[in-house]
Amino acid sequence: MIKASLREATNSSLIADIVATDRHGQPVLIAEVKRGKAGRDAKRQLRRELAAVKPAAPFGMLVDDEFIRLFRWNGRGLSAELARFGTSEILKEYDPDFGSKRIFEPYMVALVEAWLRDLAYRWKREEPPGLKEMSAAKLVARINGGDTHSEVRVGGGVALS
Repeated sequence: MIKASLREATNSSLIADIVATDRHGQPVLIAEVKRGKAGRDAKRQLRRELAAVKPAAPFGMLVDDEFIRLFRWNGRGLSAELARFGTSEILKEYDPDFGSKRIFEPYMVALVEAWLRDLAYRWKREEPPGLKEMSAAKLVARINGGDTHSEVRVGGGVALS
């Protein structure tokens, strides 16, 4: 559960795959994780989730079987990619068999969360994969000491505060 309160509305809400928060429980990143290829629908879903989160999260991430892509969110749209990684190269650090066995989306979400937590806490490696690029994008400083949450209801009046 997010440190902050969740206020639920009576109308429909969106479910974000991952919300990464800062040390104060404020949203920093919304991630959409898809098995297969994340196309336009996934990017549109990510934009809807980012628009629904209050206070606004400054970063969005799309993860699919091929790539992990980081974007900045300005409140209306996504920037060009700030960073791009091969999904297997990153997630093999947290499951050496990633890419060689069949996995399901919830497990992929858990692996991405493990990586984000490693970036925030260095629990597995002193230099997690992608640290330099994620630091240059200013994400690591924002999530340092924070947390990650999966399957978070956003929008429809639901706010992280």
